[in-house]
Amino acid sequence: YGGNFMGWVLVVPYLPSSKDQTLHTMKLLEGRRGRLADLGSGDGRLVFVAASAGIQCTRFEINSFLVTYSRSKVLWTGVPSCQATFLKEDFWKVRN
Repeated sequence: YGGNFMGWVLVVPYLPSSKDQTLHTMKLLEGRRGRLADLGSGDGRLVFVAASAGIQCTRFEINSFLVTYSRSKVLWTGVPSCQATFLKEDFWKVRN
């Protein structure tokens, strides 16, 4: 994603979480229930693991390709759509 912010060009890199980072996060979430918001979630790997563990997840991503990839991945992973929501939105600009 590249955007113009006050004359500066903002470029946000895609840096996927490692398997160890995902496992560590899940260890921190162990025994918890509720909702998880994943900001800049890339390919959604944390969302898929957390949703499979019963946590309701909302994923915010500004890269259209990665949102499309994650939405299609739901179809072949078997994660219920009610457990994982994928939004192409900037979390900081979303209003209820």
